[in-house]
Amino acid sequence: MKNIRTKLNLKQVLEKIFKLFNIALPTLRITGSIVVFIVGYHMLKVQALKCIHQAMKILKAVVRQN
Repeated sequence: MKNIRTKLNLKQVLEKIFKLFNIALPTLRITGSIVVFIVGYHMLKVQALKCIHQAMKILKAVVRQN
């Protein structure tokens, strides 16, 4: 007999992983959205701090010249 290998598509693989860990797709979507929001928030916060730091450096340079 020939050895028949069946290919699983991505959806089937993910369904098996979700069942293994008892995860529902809506739960994964919500959790992923929260993670993306937190990462984006921290990126914006760091960018804002860099902008404020740069503005303070410029302000100090202007004050020194006067």
